[in-house]
Amino acid sequence: MYIVSAVLLFPASVFLWLAWRHWINSRHVPSESRWRAYSTVASLIAASCATLIEIGFVGSWFHNGGSPHGMDPSPGLWKTLGPIFRYTMIGSVALAVVGNGKPRKYVLGWTVAILVGITLIFMLEMD
Repeated sequence: MYIVSAVLLFPASVFLWLAWRHWINSRHVPSESRWRAYSTVASLIAASCATLIEIGFVGSWFHNGGSPHGMDPSPGLWKTLGPIFRYTMIGSVALAVVGNGKPRKYVLGWTVAILVGITLIFMLEMD
């Protein structure tokens, strides 16, 4: 199940990699809305942290037994990482919405990809 989880979270990582690559390769022209550029960078940092947190969550979830019958597994690191991921993802999306440039579109794509990946991981675990 670890390999399946890695495969399902891979598209989200690709979106994040594309966002960082586009931000690094773009020419940063000083403009009137520097705060929007800062929001985009903060969104990329938050999305990167959220991806790492989600990988840790899934690893801890399965290490502690998973949820084959819809019940929670034994307590572990996943209990702490779940809310942290949720709020980091919400913050990343909020910052991406007010940010500017193409990387913010990739962050929004990352959000969809990671939510679909998480949903599929838990659906496959129930089978």
